[in-house]
Amino acid sequence: MRRQPILLRIAIASLAVGAYALVRNLLSTWQTIQDYPNAQFLPVFLSTESATGGTDIMFVFYVWGPLVFGGLGIALLVAHFVTRAAGAAVVGGAAAATAQAWAQPQQPQQGGWQPQQTEQGWQQQQQPAPQQQGWQPEPQQQAWQQPAPQAQQQPNPIQPLGGTQPPPPNAADRIQP
Repeated sequence: MRRQPILLRIAIASLAVGAYALVRNLLSTWQTIQDYPNAQFLPVFLSTESATGGTDIMFVFYVWGPLVFGGLGIALLVAHFVTRAAGAAVVGGAAAATAQAWAQPQQPQQGGWQPQQTEQGWQQQQQPAPQQQGWQPEPQQQAWQQPAPQAQQQPNPIQPLGGTQPPPPNAADRIQP
């Protein structure tokens, strides 16, 4: 069973706490209006004073909890769905590229070792691979091999700078679920 992402779990918990505070404030306001018929709804609903005249921490939670926890829950839900959509777009794009690569017909390789008959009998000779766009390492020649014929090179082929390597990956390159 797959666990829900952390943003979604925190958002649901925050919305639940905000909903609890709102329901408790509504019930408390309703009870106060029943006890004092001349009281108005909004001043009682927004009041944080206790019966003794001081500020009651529970009334502060009941009044401000729905705003704070509800807003936080909505913001976390939005963040969850935005990051989920962005991750799905990245994963979907990668999946589409992979599917496209697999859908293209695979051509047999033109290079590699192939037996060839000569006047002296069978011997192996390396055939040159077709030139592809971009830089490719040249095959190393052994002393006992015949040199392979050179294919025509494209004008100005793209080659990496001597001795350079790509930078190491960092945490920003990772795809987060």
